[in-house]
Amino acid sequence: EKSVAGQVCLITGAGSGLGRLFALEFARRRALLVLWDINTQSNEETAGMVRHIYRDLEAADAAALQAGNGEEEILPHCNLQVFTYTCDVGKRENVYLTAERVRKEVGEVSVLVNNAGVVSGHHLLECPDEL
Repeated sequence: EKSVAGQVCLITGAGSGLGRLFALEFARRRALLVLWDINTQSNEETAGMVRHIYRDLEAADAAALQAGNGEEEILPHCNLQVFTYTCDVGKRENVYLTAERVRKEVGEVSVLVNNAGVVSGHHLLECPDEL
């Protein structure tokens, strides 16, 4: 099993549904998260849930260290952070601009979960590249 602890993971469509579930699972696995969603409010709600998980992990680590369980699997303290960006992945220019902001503000992304959906009303093979 590959560890994502400390890795920068970008999840699109993180404001709800599978994107939110991916974010929560990656948080439990101690990834540094970059959350994109078109809906700022729901994206911030997901980030709040992630921060709650991070606080629980840090508290559990501190308790284990205090109890002298240093031999157990206590992962090194990875700078547990979550960053949120409002991005419409259906607009190419918005994706490029947001990606550049992430690169400057967070760093290089190690894992991409390209979850956000773009509904066009066409069959997949009939869609133009612009979608």
